[in-house]
Amino acid sequence: MKIGQADVINAPRSWVVPALKPLGWALAGAVAALLLSATIVSKLNRSENAASLASRTIALQQPFVSVGAFPSPQAPSAAGARDDVTATIRENTEAQETTEGKAADSEPMIARTASLTLTVKDFMSMEAAVKTIMQHYHGYIGELSTSSPQNAARTLTATVRIPSAQLEAALAELKQLGRVEQVSQSGEEVTKQYTDLAARLKNSRSTEQRLLDVLRKNTGKVKDILEVENELSRVRGEIEQMEADQRALRTRVDFASVQLSIIEDFKATLQVTPPSTPTRLHNALVAGYRDLAENLISLTAWLLESGPTLLVWTAVLFFPARWAWKRLLRTKWATKPVVTGAA
Repeated sequence: MKIGQADVINAPRSWVVPALKPLGWALAGAVAALLLSATIVSKLNRSENAASLASRTIALQQPFVSVGAFPSPQAPSAAGARDDVTATIRENTEAQETTEGKAADSEPMIARTASLTLTVKDFMSMEAAVKTIMQHYHGYIGELSTSSPQNAARTLTATVRIPSAQLEAALAELKQLGRVEQVSQSGEEVTKQYTDLAARLKNSRSTEQRLLDVLRKNTGKVKDILEVENELSRVRGEIEQMEADQRALRTRVDFASVQLSIIEDFKATLQVTPPSTPTRLHNALVAGYRDLAENLISLTAWLLESGPTLLVWTAVLFFPARWAWKRLLRTKWATKPVVTGAA
């Protein structure tokens, strides 16, 4: 039995809809699977990006971590590198805190200073002698200046740093360079300052470790990661400043500061006419000419500046003053008695 085209068109549609339902459910399932896969891949990519950003930030903000502490380029993941960095930072911090605690508890920390004034006859060799003594005692010269005025004693002023344990021996050798005019020593205990600084530094490092842990575990929004990074940068700046202050205190304790002054034993010579007399007269003449020119220029500038004002006031007051003067003269002649000659 053949079915014609008209029969198909006019056939009831009840059998078509059930045939299309399985195909629709299959398409819907495929679309849902694609959407779920895209969502999972997006989350994984964002987590990996956040982990990579945190790892780079930690590496940049920890300059004191050695190169060997970082994983090789064949590291399995950014999270593993970040864990290695955090562990290395924690180990270095604990080692530094242990060293600082032993240094603060071992003995009092005294910053020693001294001053020495000498008078010498052979002034030319003093600078070389001071440098030789500093090299012998492993010290160094912080500042050095010399003054050589004409017809006066030459002077050498220096600030030298000497290891505290060798201060007495170095001072004894410096005293042998000439006649001692003045010598003094003093010491300042900085144990409390160092201990307070070490405690503050320990707290800041603990805060830094907590921020690193938060940054390591945070895989959320980029805004939150940036806020943690900013706070970590601020804490890192405070730590670096306190470490610099701690090094400065340690340097003051390890090296004593000596203010050294060396004066030449100078004997003035009597000269009736100093050799610089023509130069002094020439300079006096030049200075007098400069003063005269400066005064003339100042007077001319004053006249140019105040001249218009003076002219205006002169023109305003001239006619009233002239009229008052003439009136005074007329009154004077009118009241003057007439003197007649004797008959």
